[in-house]
Amino acid sequence: MAAGGDGQLDKLDTNLAPLWTTTLRLDGKPLVDLAPAADGSVAVATRDAGGNNVHLVSATAAILQSWSLANVVCRIARSSDGNTIYAGTENSGVRALSSTTGATLWSDLKHAFYIVPGPSNRIYVAGDDTNNQPVVACLNSDGTRRWTYSVGGDWTFQARSFAVHGDGRSVVGTRNHELHAVSATGTQLWRQTGLGAAVVSLVIAGNDAVAGRGDGVVTRVTLASGAAVWSFDVGDRADVLLAAADRVYVGTWHGVWALDAGTGAVAWFRETQGGVLSLARRSNRLYAGSRDGWVYCIEDPRGLVAIIPNLTDILGRGTVKVAPIKDWPGVRKPPVPPGPGPGPDPAPRPVRAVRSRA
Repeated sequence: MAAGGDGQLDKLDTNLAPLWTTTLRLDGKPLVDLAPAADGSVAVATRDAGGNNVHLVSATAAILQSWSLANVVCRIARSSDGNTIYAGTENSGVRALSSTTGATLWSDLKHAFYIVPGPSNRIYVAGDDTNNQPVVACLNSDGTRRWTYSVGGDWTFQARSFAVHGDGRSVVGTRNHELHAVSATGTQLWRQTGLGAAVVSLVIAGNDAVAGRGDGVVTRVTLASGAAVWSFDVGDRADVLLAAADRVYVGTWHGVWALDAGTGAVAWFRETQGGVLSLARRSNRLYAGSRDGWVYCIEDPRGLVAIIPNLTDILGRGTVKVAPIKDWPGVRKPPVPPGPGPGPDPAPRPVRAVRSRA
């Protein structure tokens, strides 16, 4: 799936050839989040001046259900059977929506910034309770709370990143440069304070977590104790992480890094024309969605751009392309100017020298 900045939802095959396209917005603003299910359907969150909406789209591009919500939608997720859509919002918390009847089943919390389905049909939410206190909450599928973990006493402890292990342990990064690990029963496992910058991305890797910071430091830590396995500075804001058995991929404002999952050593780096918004991997191909409106298809382990013919402007709108990327082996080049896309890139920080940390 590719959510376009022009309000189009595109389904592509692994060669980035279009299977179908549907328009969910008429004002040309970007879609917010996607949540697919095993049956091929996908829940899509949209945002515009007229409201905030969630749409359920079938595997054949038919719109099955639509909901108009009063508050900004931050994230959406699906239950394991696909029958419930969870919409995380500002000011109305997490809302459970029936994908079959369209009914709102229940709601909880005040702000729900991150929603992750967990084991035993439980839902893990990082947000603010009704008293504006930042929390991590574990809810049953009927909306009842199993437990609530208090992250801190004011807005500075709000979540900037969140990830959940398959056994129910979770980790949350906060605005005020802290990292908390929470047990499957809602107690604190460990807490790190005084980090150099906020942890803006998190991903689970085996029994560890990988944390990407706003200052470019990426660190793999054990969930059991928080001990560092390895740390590496990509020299650029680490906005997106993806973990595979052999790799940790880091999406930054100016490109994609592939790091060895066990050691943190650099396998390759490829520059992009805009900030990387999303990452996905299938077989030996990595797909990177960028703010420049292009989808980059990169072959691993060598990091070479996949040469797929006749894919330039395949949708006739210039929004999905396979882009040529220059090869800078072992050298971090200065950032390129931001390309066209759904909006301007943030002003880039000066690129620092890349260095490894023990």
